[in-house]
Amino acid sequence: MRVLFSGRPAYGHLYPLMPLALALRDDGAEVIFGTGRGFRDRVAALGFETHEVGRSILWAEEEAIRQDPSLAGLPQEDKAKLGATIFSRLLPPPTVEDLLALIKKTSPSLVVYEGADFGAAIAARVAGVPSVFHSYGAPWPTFMVELLRPGLQEVARSHGLGPDEVNPLEGDAYLDISPAALGDASALGHPRRQPLRPVAFSEPIGDVPAWALEPRDRPVAYVTLGTVVFERVEVIKAVAHGLAALDVDVLVTVGPDGDPDLLGDLPANVHAERFVRQDRLLSHVDLIVSHCGSGTLLGGLAHGIPQVAVPQGADQFLNADALVRSGAGLALMPSEISPETILERAERLLTTAPFKAAAEEIAAQIASMPAPADVARALPRTPLTTWGTHSSSSRGHPGPDGPD
Repeated sequence: MRVLFSGRPAYGHLYPLMPLALALRDDGAEVIFGTGRGFRDRVAALGFETHEVGRSILWAEEEAIRQDPSLAGLPQEDKAKLGATIFSRLLPPPTVEDLLALIKKTSPSLVVYEGADFGAAIAARVAGVPSVFHSYGAPWPTFMVELLRPGLQEVARSHGLGPDEVNPLEGDAYLDISPAALGDASALGHPRRQPLRPVAFSEPIGDVPAWALEPRDRPVAYVTLGTVVFERVEVIKAVAHGLAALDVDVLVTVGPDGDPDLLGDLPANVHAERFVRQDRLLSHVDLIVSHCGSGTLLGGLAHGIPQVAVPQGADQFLNADALVRSGAGLALMPSEISPETILERAERLLTTAPFKAAAEEIAAQIASMPAPADVARALPRTPLTTWGTHSSSSRGHPGPDGPD
């Protein structure tokens, strides 16, 4: 079986695919990746055949603003308009073109795409290959679906597809890594929705400091704003100094391209690193303060860790809302962040039992979801010819029964 994975070149978009890709490879499948130039070498270093496909999110953002300067500087409540332009109108066309060529060259049995790489679903349908939507968090909210749909339909029409022939927002099947407490995709009523346990993934680089792995007599707090937002130095400083007032050890990471020295002098119980392997760290952490990206949110909850969300952009605000609703954490909006508010939120999470109990309940939900290895073993046994009843192999490319 040959499986083609497709994702935009960004940690939060591409790396949630890795646990399933690795599991499929371990189960004997041939796994190929298509992604943008910035991550091609990273994926190839993991041992996957990798091809350059599509453009980067940064390119699309810059192009969107070049085409419509009014999209720059939008207030937070209107930024979904920029996101819809990026993901429904600008990124899909080059992805479709590149993937059609790659599908013709490699004849995959299946295309698996991350939950914002919508061009992959359109390319798969044109080629007559089943496509699987692999979520990276909670489902797209209704208001965002309505913003995305017109642009995606326009791209589909440009490739000869009618409005009912393809639904890139769900795929022919839907791999759902969000636990019920955060809002999974069960409400979609998708006939081929498959829960999939979220598993933390990190590149095999970057050590976890020894002190963070040793038995300790006080809690460890982990601080991260992800991989692409280190320009918010003042936010990290406020978080670090707020947590330092507690009887905890604090590990701050500034991202692979960040510079810990920009944080200046830090209290003695705060330790700054550029990058650590989050998959190895989380089992030793008692509290997380983060941007609330899906990877950190789900990774922490899989270990039953209460969290303070300090969202900075994109879907992080939606994730923060879901975290608060679940009872497993608290949130601060950008204008609310200060050492004092961080201290107050963190102290509540560390001393109030219901937050920890809610986080542990979600950890149990996640543990009960099928592991990537289980889903990988099931995929080849799925009757792929029944997927996507609108698909046709008459467009000149292999269909779902193409060569392995």
